[in-house]
Amino acid sequence: MILKENSMHLHFIEDESGDVVDQLEFCSDFCHSDYVGENYGGWNGCNESEFGTTCQNCGDHIQGICQ
Repeated sequence: MILKENSMHLHFIEDESGDVVDQLEFCSDFCHSDYVGENYGGWNGCNESEFGTTCQNCGDHIQGICQ
């Protein structure tokens, strides 16, 4: 497993009324757009995570630190 000390990219999942009901976390803009495909809503990086998380696309651990 690779530890990436970079900012986390988020993809928000909305319900029919446009309310955010869930989110996916990614280690980079590339992984974000690669995983989401045509539903990619644009760059949403520089998000921090208190405990870190795992990239939804590549599985690397994300520390979630904005620099």
